[in-house]
Amino acid sequence: MNIRASQVLQQYWKNEYPVDPVVIANKLGIRVYTKELDNSVSGYITRNRETKQIEIYVNANHPTVRQRFTIAHELGHFFLAKDFDNIQQDSDITIDQDIVYMYRRDNNPDFQQEEREANQFAAELLMPAEAIEYAIQEYKYKDIDFLAKLFKVSLEALVYRLKNIGYNV
Repeated sequence: MNIRASQVLQQYWKNEYPVDPVVIANKLGIRVYTKELDNSVSGYITRNRETKQIEIYVNANHPTVRQRFTIAHELGHFFLAKDFDNIQQDSDITIDQDIVYMYRRDNNPDFQQEEREANQFAAELLMPAEAIEYAIQEYKYKDIDFLAKLFKVSLEALVYRLKNIGYNV
C-alpha cells in the first residue's frame, strides 16, 4: 500500500486542526478502542478473527496526546505495510499473543525501520509541515507549548517534528 500521510490527509481530512486520527480511522472502516495494557505497550493494530474488522487498541492509561500519536502510528503501520491484509488475525488480544508483538520494538533492524516509518507517518499526519508553518506565521509566536496544544501532541513529539522540518529548537 505505502501511502504518505499527506495523501491520507488530502483524502480523509478537511484541513481543520488538530487532526483527529480516530475520525480518519473510522472513515477507513477501522475501529479504535482503548484498553488496559501493560504500560510498556502503547497500542497495536489487528484484524479481528471473527468479524475480519481492522481494529486499533490504545493504552487506556496513557495521556490523550500519547493515545492520539499511537492511533496515528498504527494508521502508519496500516498504510505502510506491504501486505496488511495477511497479518495474523485474532479476536481478544492479550499481551502474550503473537499479534501484539507484530510491531513491537526489538533488536530486529526491520522492525526498528518499520517503527521509525510509522512514527514519521504519525508525526506528518498530526503535524503537517504546512500547518505548522501557517500556525507560526498566522499567530506570530515562537511558543512551542502553544503549538503543542494547538496540534494536541506532546511537547516531545512537536520538538522532534520541528527539528525534522528544519527548525532549531
